[in-house]
Amino acid sequence: MTEKTDTLFIGGALYAYGLDSHLKKYLAGLDGSMVGRAVVFSTSWISKHALDLIRSALEAKGIPVEKETFYCKSKQVDASLDAAGSFGKKYAE
Repeated sequence: MTEKTDTLFIGGALYAYGLDSHLKKYLAGLDGSMVGRAVVFSTSWISKHALDLIRSALEAKGIPVEKETFYCKSKQVDASLDAAGSFGKKYAE
């Protein structure tokens, strides 16, 4: 990230009960002073654990994370598009 952002929307899914290596690398490289707050979302087949992993990585960087998150099961993604849009709009202002 080269410019400061007020709100960072960030999400990912579980891969063998961990985060994807690209997402881990991105989170490790974040400069906490460049992010005003983060909003976390995830999809997965079985577990919401990615939400906790992402939150922990952001908080370790000193980035405030909104308490409310968005999650949907992988097979319900298409059916959750309206709910995802509504969730995002809460924080986009």
